[in-house]
Amino acid sequence: MFLEEAKRILALVANDPDHGTQGAYEEQDVAARVVLAELARLEQENALLRANGK
Repeated sequence: MFLEEAKRILALVANDPDHGTQGAYEEQDVAARVVLAELARLEQENALLRANGK
C-alpha cells in the first residue's frame, strides 16, 4: 500500500466516528487522528531536512 492511500483511509476513519451501529471500534477514529498528526509532523521534518541538504 502506498503512503497516500494509507493516509486517505486513515482520514476516512478519523473523520467518521460512526462506523457501523456502535461507532468506531475502540476509538479507532481517535487513533487515526493521532497517526495522521504524526505523519504530518514527520513529513514536515523530512521536508526541512531535505531543504537543509541533510
